[in-house]
Amino acid sequence: MYHLPDRFDGRECGFPVSQEALHQFDDLLPAPRSLCGDVDLQSHFADLERQSGLALPVNWTTAVVNYISLKNMSGL
Repeated sequence: MYHLPDRFDGRECGFPVSQEALHQFDDLLPAPRSLCGDVDLQSHFADLERQSGLALPVNWTTAVVNYISLKNMSGL
């Protein structure tokens, strides 16, 4: 039920948070590093994302569509 809420009439319980509110935690978090552990691979995916023209995901389904699109474009 947790991983597939749409199959169990799940609903979105999130709420919007301003960038200003998020920035108050900048000093508490470690410096950003490559998400995948490989700077070159991270850069490759960032380039693919820019070139693809994919819209920013607004929910988990659009994030999955973007992931699959980027994966197919990268040949992985």
